[in-house]
Amino acid sequence: VPVKKPGAYQFRVALLDRASSRVGSAGQFVEVPDLKKNRLAVSGIVMAGAGAGGAAAGDARRSAAADAREGEVEPRGDPGASPAVRRFRQNTLFDYVYTVYNARAEKGRPPQLFSQTRLFRDGRPVFTGRETPIQTDAQTDPKHVPSGGRISLGGGLPPGEYVLQVVVRDALAKREHSTATQWIDFEVVK
Repeated sequence: VPVKKPGAYQFRVALLDRASSRVGSAGQFVEVPDLKKNRLAVSGIVMAGAGAGGAAAGDARRSAAADAREGEVEPRGDPGASPAVRRFRQNTLFDYVYTVYNARAEKGRPPQLFSQTRLFRDGRPVFTGRETPIQTDAQTDPKHVPSGGRISLGGGLPPGEYVLQVVVRDALAKREHSTATQWIDFEVVK
C-alpha cells in the first residue's frame, strides 16, 4: 500500500469468506518515518519462527528478509509462527529482521551502529539484551542497513502477550538524533 506522507497510520483489512459468509478483520499501527530529514530511523520489524536446521543467525536474517520481500507469510513449520500471526511456542526460536535508515558514515569507514533488544510483558521488562554492534563491514549503502537476530523463548517464559523492542544507536550521529526504536507485539503459547 503506497503512502505519500510520513506519519502515523492504522492499517486495517477485512476479509469475507464467500463460502461460509464468515467475516474476519485485523489492524496494525504503522509509523512511516520522514527519511528526507536524513535522521536515523528503523523500519517495521518482521518476525517469524526460526526455520528447521538451526541456520546461523546471519543466514536466518537473510532468509527471513528474503521471505518477507517475496511475500512468504508462512514459515516452514508452525503456521502460527508466521509474520502475520506471530504466535510462538515456548522453547522455540524466532528470527526478526529490520532495516536501519540514514546511518552516518565517515569517509573510508562504515557506519558504527549498535542494537539492543528488549522483551516486555504487561509493560514490564522481562529481558534486556546487551548492546551489540550491527555488522556493517560489507554494507555498501549506509542509508539502508539490514539487520536482525534470533531469540530463544525459554520454557520459563509464561504464555501471554509480549512486545519486542529494538533500539538502534548510531555512534556517529548527533546526540539528539542518535537513537531510533521500533517495536512489535507477539504471543507466547504452550
